[in-house]
Order: sequence, then C-alpha cells, then structure tokens
Amino acid sequence: MKKAEGRKTHEYRQWLDMIADEFRKIWHMDRAADYGEDFLKHLETYESLNPDTAEGHYWLARCLRACGELELALAQAREAYDRRSQQPLIWQLLAEILTAQGKEREAYFYHALALAVQPVDNLKLPGQQDKLLLLQELKTEPGAAPFQLKLHSSVPGVNCYSGHLVGQFLDSNFLGQQSPGYREWCGIYNPHGWREARSVQADFCELAAVETMGYADFVFDITKVQLSTEVRLSPPAGAAAVLPVAGTEIGQVADFRDAGHVGKMFLPRYEFNFYRFNEPLSVRSVSPMAIGEPILMKHGEGRLRLVLNILTDGLSWKQMQKENFRRVPNIRRFFASGLTFDNHYAVAEYTYPALAAIQTSTHLHHSQIFHDARWARLRPEIATLSEKMKELGYYSVTTIGEKNGIYNGALRGFDRKIIQGIYPCAYEGVDRTMRFLEAFGETDAFVFLHVTDSHPYSARVPPAVQAKARVPWYESLEHKENASVFLPSNPMSLASNGASIEMMDRHLGTLFKYLEEHYQPEEYLVCLYSDHGASIYADPPYLLSEEQAGSAFMLRGAGVPSLGDVKELTSALDIMPCLAKLVGFESEPYWDGQLPAALGGRQRDYVISNSLFPGQTYKLCIRTQDYEFRLETAEPTRVDGTVDLSGFETHIYTRDAKHEEIEDPALQEFFMCRAVRHMKSFCHGLDEHAV
Repeated sequence: MKKAEGRKTHEYRQWLDMIADEFRKIWHMDRAADYGEDFLKHLETYESLNPDTAEGHYWLARCLRACGELELALAQAREAYDRRSQQPLIWQLLAEILTAQGKEREAYFYHALALAVQPVDNLKLPGQQDKLLLLQELKTEPGAAPFQLKLHSSVPGVNCYSGHLVGQFLDSNFLGQQSPGYREWCGIYNPHGWREARSVQADFCELAAVETMGYADFVFDITKVQLSTEVRLSPPAGAAAVLPVAGTEIGQVADFRDAGHVGKMFLPRYEFNFYRFNEPLSVRSVSPMAIGEPILMKHGEGRLRLVLNILTDGLSWKQMQKENFRRVPNIRRFFASGLTFDNHYAVAEYTYPALAAIQTSTHLHHSQIFHDARWARLRPEIATLSEKMKELGYYSVTTIGEKNGIYNGALRGFDRKIIQGIYPCAYEGVDRTMRFLEAFGETDAFVFLHVTDSHPYSARVPPAVQAKARVPWYESLEHKENASVFLPSNPMSLASNGASIEMMDRHLGTLFKYLEEHYQPEEYLVCLYSDHGASIYADPPYLLSEEQAGSAFMLRGAGVPSLGDVKELTSALDIMPCLAKLVGFESEPYWDGQLPAALGGRQRDYVISNSLFPGQTYKLCIRTQDYEFRLETAEPTRVDGTVDLSGFETHIYTRDAKHEEIEDPALQEFFMCRAVRHMKSFCHGLDEHAV
C-alpha cells in the first residue's frame, strides 16, 4: 500500500502544493474584489499549471463583470459551466451576469438549477407559469424519460408526482428553446395490440398519479415529429418514401389524397402508422397529427445497408472468458469471422455515465455526465454517435432500449426510439429488429439494441425461472440492495445471471442467422459491446475489478478484418473511433478514444476506468498489459464532480493469475504521472469551504 500524504518531494505532490497556493491567493483576492495586476498575474500562473479547469474561466468572468465587460464575462462564465456544469457558484455567476443584461428568463434557469437540487418540500415556487414549467423540467429525474416530475403549487408547500409525457414534446418546457423542425414527441408503441387501448391506460395512470414503476411494461415510441393539421409531400424522383403519422385524439380520421386516389384513414391516438407513397401526397385532419420525417426507401451510395449496434448491458466479458464462453456460443460463432477485443474495459461502473462515454468518446469529466441524480445535458458541440450516423444519411432507430441517455442528450440524433420502463429483453428486441428490417430493408439503417438480460438485478426483478427452480431455497435468499454495482455474489444471483445470458445469446443467435441469410458480409456492420461488467463475479469485491470493468467489444462485417480474438488493450472510448473508421464519419479532436492497432491505429499503453460518483470516494484504475494500478481518495467526490487529492491510497498488482501486490518506485511514478494527467482538471473545485 502506498500512502500519498506527506510525500513533499514527489512531482505530483509539488504540483498539488503549487496549485493549492495559487488557488488560495486568487480566492482571497477575488473575495476582496481585488482585480488588479497581481490578480491577473496569479491567474496566469494558475492557468499555466493547470489549463484545463473551470476555475480560471470563473475567476476571469468575475473580474470582467466587475469591470463592466458583461459580454466577455458571460463568455467566460459559459466556458466555466461547460467544464463544470454541476457547480452552484458558476450557476450563481451566470444568473447574476444574465440578470444584469436583462436576460431574466435565462437567468432563472440557473437559479432553478439550485432549486432543483433541494428537497421538493423546501421549494418555494415563483408565481409565473413559465418559471413553474421550467422548474418541472429541472426536477425531472435525469434518467427517467419519458417522465417528468409534475408540480402543483400550493401555499406554502408543493405537491408532486411523476407523470408521463405521452402526446407531448420532450423539450417543450426547456427555456422555451424548442428545437427547430422535427422534435422528439412521445407516442406509444403498439405493433399488434388493440388500438388506442394503451392511450386510455395512459390517461388513467395520469389521473391516478401513478409513479414510474407502474409503467414497467409500457413501451413508448419517441419519434421526431412536427404537429400539423395538413401536410403536402413529394418523394424524390424515382424513389418511394414512408410517412410516419400518429393521431392526437381518440377516433381521429385523416383524409389522404394523391393524383389518383382519395381515402380516409383511422389515426390511432399516439400510435404511429406508416404510409408508403411514390407520388405527391396530401394528408389533412381536423385535429393535429404527429407527422414524422419521411423515410426514403432507397439505398445511398457509400452507405451500408445496415449498421447494427447491440449493447448487452452489464455483460462481464472477463467472466465469459473464465467460463470458456460456454454461455455465449452464438455470439462467439458469429464474431469468429470478425474481431473480438478480449482486453476491453469500461470507463465507468454503471450505465448512466458509461453509455454517454461510449456515445461521445469522452471521459466523464469532459462530458459532465457522471451523476444520475443531477440535471445535466450534453453540450451541443459534443456530437453523439447517432448524430454522426444521421449526418451520413442513415435512418436511425432504437428498436429496444431504456430511459438512459434521452434527457441528458447521449442518444441525440435518433429519428425514433422505442423504449420501455425497465428490463428491455433480447427476445423482444430481436423480434422488433426483424420486424423493422422486414419493413424498412430498402433504406440504409442505423439500428441500436440495448438489452439488459445480461445485467444482474436486485430483488426488484425476479430471478430467471431456470435458476429459481434449481437452486435450493436456502441459497435463494434475495438481497434488498438496489444499487447493482454493489450486488454481492450468491448462488441465486450467479445462476440467474448465467441463465439470462444464455437466453440472450439464444435470441441474438436468431438475429445473427437472419442477417447471414438476408445480407452479404459487405452490406452490414455489427458491433456488440457492453457498458460495464458485473459485481457478482468479483472476488474479492472491488468496484473496478476485472469482472466489473472488463466488458465486451466485438465487430463483424464490412471493413472488419477476420482476426478473431485480439489481446491489445481497448477502452469503451474507442468504440466510436472504430465506427468512424468503418462507417466513414469524421473523427473529432476532443475524443478521448483512439483507433486500435487491429483497425490500423495504434496500441494503447494503458486504459482507464473510474468511478466519479458524488458522495462516494473517487476510484481510479489504470491497466497496462502487465499491471493494474488502483487509486482511491480519502474524501468523497463532491457534488460538482471534483475530488480532493490531499489524501489517497494507491496499490499496484500484477495482472497474471496470481494478482500479487508489488511495490516498485518506477512503476509508481509511471502510474501516478498518468493518474494526475487524468485527474488534474477536476481535482480542485470551486467550493466555499475549500480554503
């Protein structure tokens, strides 16, 4: 064990001391409003020591505001917010500058951020309706799409419940900044049930103020639409198109007309129907219709017919390796003709931040998506994978998924997202995907399946019946711990997770067979990955263990070399660069991922996994081919995502079967340099109690 405290001669310790010294000087000068030459000199020194932080922009903004340079101050304050969006002092500064500029509505947004992190019972609502709507948006649980905490103001308190957004735009309340053109609107997915029955059920649930758990088996259809009572469309010459349309009223009827046909169509409320046309078409209804962007039924030059991404949530690939892949024979068979990265690691320990990291190729502290209980949205300039695919002309659809990544923007760019409240299963996802491919096989599609069969769950989800019927009752004791990252190992969890993985593999095998029968290898690209592993296989428990951080990543199809298993280190951050190479979209300079050597890039020297969760100690794990370095802070991570490095412990282990702890000064220096490089931009926060 290596203790960092007291090692004043060490390079990183000296750097921390210098940073802390400059921090204290600037802090006190700022609080005294002393913005003279000395202030700017110390600020320049601080920035030279650590240029990638929020503090420098925050302090410069305060200086500029004091000098009356409000526009320049606002630009610097926004830059600080981009780097640390969860910091209340930055919210306060932005609100003050915007108020001084007369931009009161936007200023209230930053005041509301502070209100939103307070207990609901303590909220004091202003009287204006637009402020009430904004506060509703900010009090939405970050991962709980398509739900929103709906508030009824009263004197002196607030009553609230979690209501759905069926029949509404998801961005309708956000600062009035509605996206131009087609916007995400929440419908109901109903491929074969009684029409409009689900919409009536949704009405009753809303009247009864049913909480989100009551919608566990409800399937939502979030599609980009425009609301209109009339639309006139013409397909491109020589091609057909398909028009998505949903009604907004019970029993709604629309008039359809083209050059040779006239007819009336029933538009089920909130349920999308798809209408093919190959000549000018007009559609008219008395009530508004939710009209999606027409889907061009034509393949484009330079595009693949299908790019299929499969997220097997929580699949511990290291455990699959230990078991000689006996639970995943179909996955192994299909990707044997492609590329499997057997030394692949997650960036974060659970789905909310891990998914955002995969979709953007950015670390948690760069995206600021790190805490599932705080309001956050991905900055517009950080492009998502689905946005990249949309730019190339792919029709982008999530055929099955869950709520993560919708409100925070990680899944921006999809034309359509079919999601459900909990536990999206592979058998449903495979069925929906095959339905989709049968219907829209004439277009170039980017399809995303997010299935959770491989994810261990607590007692809120029943174990697989195959396990329940075979494991003795006294080994079936169910635990009440809801945080999946801390689930302990027991016979029932091991048996249930194993059985669920086998079922997932069986259903995915059906999909793989379908692809092989209907597509040529050069027409598709399939990418399968997991966002993290599972704690139930880790012994002894460690949040970033091989079993919990070791995840799946494999490719097959156009441009993928048939290399089988490769041992080079890869990170979840590398998934997007791989797809950029294979599909053909532009890479971005802000990406934290890189192209692996197996696809023509370079091998990684190390990979990083970390847990940046407020209220718990910060944990960092750096792996090379031969060694594993662990760091854990003494103090918990702050709510703004910053960590206190005044005290921490480190360990170094070998990555062989013995997993022995070693002490090696050269290795310690090697790892600490890389640890500091990773952590330095978030190791000091704008905290009133920091000095």
